[in-house]
Amino acid sequence: KIISQQTDRWMPGVSGIWNTLKFYFAVNNKYVLKKLALLVYPLSNKSWGRTLADDTILSETDPNTRKWSLPKHDTNSPDLYIPAMSFITYILLYGLYKGIKHGPTFSPDMLIEAIWKCLLSQLCESGLIMLGLATINTSIPFFDIFSYTGYKYVGLCIDIFSRIFGSIFSSIVAIYTSLMIAYFFLRTLAAVVPQIENKAGPPRHLLILAFAAIQFLLSLYLNWL
Repeated sequence: KIISQQTDRWMPGVSGIWNTLKFYFAVNNKYVLKKLALLVYPLSNKSWGRTLADDTILSETDPNTRKWSLPKHDTNSPDLYIPAMSFITYILLYGLYKGIKHGPTFSPDMLIEAIWKCLLSQLCESGLIMLGLATINTSIPFFDIFSYTGYKYVGLCIDIFSRIFGSIFSSIVAIYTSLMIAYFFLRTLAAVVPQIENKAGPPRHLLILAFAAIQFLLSLYLNWL
């Protein structure tokens, strides 16, 4: 408790951010398996709305996110565990692929370049989405958006692995996974972005469709690095 008080004193806001991040990492094995299956084949999902939290969960989570169930209680809830693990796995698979392909000419700089491209593109994408939502006078927590945009690394891991079966097969897999991630993104945003009548900004459905298209194109771009 004393350490927490000193942290709040010298670095205000750190405890709040830490409590918020704990919400996004509250997952279990059942959630992870269901979410991975949903990302690979989202067409089978019938309900995309998030589940409200009960009173017990309300007292355990950050006020900014506590009205929603924890990820382990709701498959439609965003999390940062899967994006983080899939990002690390993707970078490792990417390094293995480049090492086999280039042999002695492989350099660790290739990994660093891939890491920066992934992180910068995701940050820019998340920022663009937040700006787009601002034009229709609505908002979604940044970590929610960063989570949604991070699910593309699951598809990228599959794409990298599929390259052992040849370029044609891997290209088909890349298009499929990019389409599925874009569809997942489209249906998810359609469920979480409130329908607010706003004559000043672009139509809500066109904005969400544009975000999904960006997700598709960015997934293909990162696949063909």
